[in-house]
Amino acid sequence: GPPPWGWTLALQSLVVLLGVGVVAWALTAPLLGDLRRLELAVGAFRDDDLTVRVPEVGAPMQPLASAINRLATRVEALVGGQRALLQAVSHELRTPLARLRFHLEELSEGPDPAAVAGADEELAELDGLIGELLTWLKAEVQDGPVVDVDVAAVVHRAVTRLVPEGLAVEVEVHAATARVAERDLERILDNLVSNACRYATAKVHIQASSEATELEVTVSDDGPGFPAGAERLLEPFTTADEARGVAGHGLGLSIVQRICGRYDGRVELGRDPKLGGGQVRVVLAQAVSE
Repeated sequence: GPPPWGWTLALQSLVVLLGVGVVAWALTAPLLGDLRRLELAVGAFRDDDLTVRVPEVGAPMQPLASAINRLATRVEALVGGQRALLQAVSHELRTPLARLRFHLEELSEGPDPAAVAGADEELAELDGLIGELLTWLKAEVQDGPVVDVDVAAVVHRAVTRLVPEGLAVEVEVHAATARVAERDLERILDNLVSNACRYATAKVHIQASSEATELEVTVSDDGPGFPAGAERLLEPFTTADEARGVAGHGLGLSIVQRICGRYDGRVELGRDPKLGGGQVRVVLAQAVSE
């Protein structure tokens, strides 16, 4: 038989192998459990359960779980937004189409200048609504490359293009350049400035400044201000007509909100302490170039 020391070596080897197996099991069992939880969550999400999220997992799998949860949140928001948009669009389009059909029926009975004018107004409203819808859809995708943009130039172009004569405008720009897609910044300013001019009585104030890694744009007016529960105005097809007395499709602030979401930014609605009217504050995170 083998010498006595041979049995000792075999026993020691067996103990070492058992120890390695126990350690390996202790290390891999939690990982296998986390992988199983990830698999179940992804499977449920694949089966159209958009509310499912990956539960808490161990540190090695946490970055992957967080990425999956962010993706799930993004997809859920996109699908929910598309469903809400389809419902809102179907409602918004029915009204001008019904009025247009009525004017066309009037024209079928004979020439009528009032009916012609009414049909022209409905067509113009439809054209404006479709244009805003296209802009709202484009706002989900970055329009152009991210470059160093001259903030002051973009602000002054918006003022020149949108502010009517007779309306006083005060502009303060304390940001040289911002790291952003220029068309995105133009769309933000176009919507904010046009809204402010629509509701202003005599004065509009525009301010752009940078701090740390954020670009902040604030546009205020001396109009009636925002109604209670103003946050709902960030949703598509929601207007403040009751409080401000001006018609619109209710997509302007929603477009701004969608653009800001791509820059990890935010939109805040409030009242300007000096002018007394509405104030919209937009913050684009990590948009300022050093």
